[in-house]
Amino acid sequence: MRNNGPMRQRVPDSVRAPRVRAAVTIVAVLSGFLVALAPGVATAATPAESASQRTAQSLIVPAADLRQFNAGNIISDEVFFNPGTMSESDIAAFLRSKVPSCQSGYVCLKDYTQSTVSKAADAYCDGYAGAANEPAARIIYKTAISCGINPQVILATLEKEQSLVTNRLPSDWRYVVAMGHGCPDFRKCDPRFAGFQNQVYGAARQFQIYAEGRYFTYYAPGKTWNILYSPYPERGCGTSPVYVANKATAALYYYTPYQPNAAALNNPYGNGDGCSAYGNRNFYRNFVDWFGSTQISNMTIAKTNSSADVFLISEKSRWRIGDLESFGELNAAYGPVRVVSDATLSAFTLRGTTSSVLRDPATGTMAMVQGGQMHRIPSCELVAYWGSSCAAPTTVTSTLFNRLSMGAEVGTYFQVRGSSTWGRFDSATTATPLFDSRAAAAVNSTPGKPPYAPYISADRFAKLTKSAPYFAPVSVVKADNDSKVYLTVDFDKLAWIRNWSEVAEYGVGPASMVTVPASSMSRYRDSGLAIKPGLRCGTQSYLVASGALAPIATPASAGVALMDAGAATCAQLPSIGGAGNVLAVKTAASPSVVVIEAGKQRPVLAWSLLVQANGGAAPSIATVQPATLAAFPTGPAMADGQVVKLSTSPDIMFVSGQTAFRIPSAGVAADLGVSLAFTLLSAEAFSGMTKGPDVGPIVACAGQTYLAASGGLWPISATVMPTTSVVQLSSAACARLDLKAGGAKDRVFVKSATSGDVYVVEGGSAKHVTSWAKLVALAGTGSPQILTLSANSLAMLPKGAAL
Repeated sequence: MRNNGPMRQRVPDSVRAPRVRAAVTIVAVLSGFLVALAPGVATAATPAESASQRTAQSLIVPAADLRQFNAGNIISDEVFFNPGTMSESDIAAFLRSKVPSCQSGYVCLKDYTQSTVSKAADAYCDGYAGAANEPAARIIYKTAISCGINPQVILATLEKEQSLVTNRLPSDWRYVVAMGHGCPDFRKCDPRFAGFQNQVYGAARQFQIYAEGRYFTYYAPGKTWNILYSPYPERGCGTSPVYVANKATAALYYYTPYQPNAAALNNPYGNGDGCSAYGNRNFYRNFVDWFGSTQISNMTIAKTNSSADVFLISEKSRWRIGDLESFGELNAAYGPVRVVSDATLSAFTLRGTTSSVLRDPATGTMAMVQGGQMHRIPSCELVAYWGSSCAAPTTVTSTLFNRLSMGAEVGTYFQVRGSSTWGRFDSATTATPLFDSRAAAAVNSTPGKPPYAPYISADRFAKLTKSAPYFAPVSVVKADNDSKVYLTVDFDKLAWIRNWSEVAEYGVGPASMVTVPASSMSRYRDSGLAIKPGLRCGTQSYLVASGALAPIATPASAGVALMDAGAATCAQLPSIGGAGNVLAVKTAASPSVVVIEAGKQRPVLAWSLLVQANGGAAPSIATVQPATLAAFPTGPAMADGQVVKLSTSPDIMFVSGQTAFRIPSAGVAADLGVSLAFTLLSAEAFSGMTKGPDVGPIVACAGQTYLAASGGLWPISATVMPTTSVVQLSSAACARLDLKAGGAKDRVFVKSATSGDVYVVEGGSAKHVTSWAKLVALAGTGSPQILTLSANSLAMLPKGAAL
């Protein structure tokens, strides 16, 4: 079509290059496994389907979104150079769907026939066998197969150049110049290329010449070129830089060297402005409206009805898919199997057999298709492990390769399809089995996070030479010829489980046990290890608690029995916080916390004591089974500052440090501000404490002496009462009391709650003040402060002579 491009040049026979295909094609062969295709397999259109296609096509509303038009990548090489997208019957049905009936007196493309001539094969096409009265669909199909061009590209070009696909009243001249080949802008068409067959075959062959890049370099892919907006230089429409991404897009610009401007793109089914060119816009619009994406081929996996072999297709190459595992992954990633004719399949050069390992020609990257993603294989050694070769790779187009996102990198680990078994390649023919994902994570030094491991088939696994398997540490295993059950320790030791309670804290039990052939346990030996409540891995020790590890800061003081193991064993169980000063534990059924110290459990009577013992920070608390806690005998309670009572005694005591002071009366308790609510202790919990004297109203905290009265402690100087009469309290005990602020007084006036008599406390005794005048004189004020004591507390003060 004029104004669509310059002369489509014909390369003289004398300068033709060796035969080259425009892009690498991947076809994989799969022998003898595919008996019947699934319902989703795409097949060539049948006459019955053609009617439904016509109905469907009549309902289609043009929907090309030209916001997706990319001037540098109008169509991918994968799509452009894929000749297998349509059979002859597909093409015929498509043409009928576009023009169900032709205007009387005209021959539409669906009905057009021509007696064709034979054409010799050369470096660009495989030749053409001429025949009488060949329909247009056959000419298009045979040309596409011969020249390795997508027949959809030919159809979109026929429409772009002469509207031949949709025209109901085409003139004879439109068939003469059907593809616009050899028809330069503003000049007559070259008569050597006249006629429908010459136009279709010549244009397809020309596309391959462009792709070769030998004679045409001014739009070479991989570079940025200034491309015109308009064929009319006098309009001054100018150019803009375009990075041409591939051979197919370069071929379109050689064919029609203009890009659409914004006005043309904004009105995809109409006119733009005076600087608009429409050739490449219309090609893109037609292709997308009719066939979908210009970037993704609709035929990547193919077979024929005459063979069970299935192939991977890329451009003009094919590889037989060699195994079911590879077929499953390639089929899931690249769409359903398309059934094509033998002639269509034969148009793709057979390159050999493939696995799911593919190569990107642009970067040289080798990657495996697995789970709908690409997974890079970083070395040729690993490529061999996974059934391919760097020397003879399956090289597909970059478009096909990059259709899938890149996932995790492939290493030596694998999973066996249909089982829980994992493994690690040692070579292409040998492997180390790993019992399950936990074993794989342990061997890979990533507990809880197995390495990325693609699947291999059970058949491939069976053919590998295998060593004995590894189990994850802390697995429960039993040989099929032995009654003993073992806990695995590291990767070489077994600890005999004498009863299930021994391993309950490890988070395993009878349900965890696996029975395996004795040969599968050949890596392991019964080391005589005894299972203990704690683990020591190197320099760090832990209490095993409910499937986790509670760090022990000072193992010697905790007194927990330890089983020695390597880091791999300890890594199987998560750690509970950091190592604090104390090892605090509890059971799930009780809120009571104990501290494990010197191999005993010490009841903790107050949270503040636990925080204090842990250096001022809240400790992590491990939860253990009741049987585990019961195995630790009860030791002295942590009761500093608490009110306690022995089950064998009526005495209620106030604990300071490791001394328990008897509270002689409720009155004294009230003066101190101490509640008589007590914690009942066993003799074991009280062990280690000493009984002190009765606590009275005179106590000392941190070197300061206080008089207890009415629930408060009032500071007094040392001259008021000698220190020999004072009970020294710990900081925890003092924290329970209400210490009043203010300066220490040298004398204090007190009275009983049941009497009006006032006493002055000074010089180590309480002296009765017999008159108000004497009280005022001693106090130096007419309003002296008089503290009220209980009668019990007042009775405990030494008495002096009355004043």
